[in-house]
Amino acid sequence: MEADDHTGETLQGQGPSNASTVSPEIVEIAEDSRSMTSGADGPCRDVYVAVGKDDLGVVKWAVDHLVPRVCGRIFLVHVFPPITHIPTPVGKLSRSQLSQDQVRVYVNEEMSRRRNLLQKYIRLCTEAKVPVDTMLIESNATAKAVLDLIPVLNITNLVIGTKRSPYSRRLVVQKQSKGEYVKRNAPEFCEVSVVFNGQKIAETEGRSDPNHRSSSMPVQSAGKEASPSRNPERKFFECVCFSVAAASLQSAGREEKKEEEEEEMTTRFKKNRKKRGHVSAGHGRIGKHRKHPGGRGNAGGMHHHRILFDKYHPGYFGKVGMRYFHKLRNKFYCPIVNIDKLWSLVPEDVKAKASADKAPVIDVTQFGYFKVLGKGVLPENQPVVVKAKLVSKNAEKKIKEAGGAVVLTA
Repeated sequence: MEADDHTGETLQGQGPSNASTVSPEIVEIAEDSRSMTSGADGPCRDVYVAVGKDDLGVVKWAVDHLVPRVCGRIFLVHVFPPITHIPTPVGKLSRSQLSQDQVRVYVNEEMSRRRNLLQKYIRLCTEAKVPVDTMLIESNATAKAVLDLIPVLNITNLVIGTKRSPYSRRLVVQKQSKGEYVKRNAPEFCEVSVVFNGQKIAETEGRSDPNHRSSSMPVQSAGKEASPSRNPERKFFECVCFSVAAASLQSAGREEKKEEEEEEMTTRFKKNRKKRGHVSAGHGRIGKHRKHPGGRGNAGGMHHHRILFDKYHPGYFGKVGMRYFHKLRNKFYCPIVNIDKLWSLVPEDVKAKASADKAPVIDVTQFGYFKVLGKGVLPENQPVVVKAKLVSKNAEKKIKEAGGAVVLTA
């Protein structure tokens, strides 16, 4: 069973990958595990792909273009922010203001969400018969965390996506994207490929000197230090999950916040430029664009604004249906939970004892849920007994396919 930990997690893909445990440190792999192995055409190098919420095209580009050339594995690197505030019905609250059970449930939900996110990337690599593994980094500064990872793991091939088109520079003055920032500040021995919309962006600008920056993350090993070099026999370090130093996080967070500020359009591109020289810029000489010529608020919805309301807000006026007199809403109260959230309700000690021949019993009514729906999937070869007041047909089918059972309670 997978142990829950709010600091991070590791998902295993198909192919050869080292068994790893959740740890906030960087551990050294044995001598027989190298970042560069020998293949039929030469040394095989691993490819690291930085992935986010919607980077399927980036992974596909790496599988189609880089993996056949370097004949190595793919490591999916996902950077996620640390959990400091948790959303509640009354707004976001600090995790220190909530109980440990509430924090644990939310952390488990976030881990399940990250697992489902990376599963589609793993499936793509598996279908292409490419060995794949994942690593998670907890950091507020995405680009800074990826840069600090390069000298630690001696990364020679890094692929990162960008949502900003390279052809939009001529219209709007823009800041550097995360991909451009990583490419400009990466060490010389690392080849960074920035992908936009499934295509690699051509390199137009040189990199900055990599010697002025140094990694702020310590490496725990047996009396050895990892340094970026071109030696093919260098050590390979597997990074499970770690946090970047607080001082570097604050400075890097301010830099990224400044880079992601809303872009301002220059004055010469604004539509109002063609109205220069006119007295009131298209709003008439008398009123000067003041007060409310069409009425205040939603006035005129049935009169002079009738066409607008009929076109964009049909059914805004009038009544539809029948009245339900003295409706008692407690009769219709039925909070729901999907099967992909069931394991987040299981305590740690019960998870550790669960096995293929021992099924844990999950009573969702104890957590305030009445009905179980069938969204998501359950772990294979791990049966579970679900107690609920109501269960959908799809949920019951998936629970029984996993070897479990459903018990209805009053």
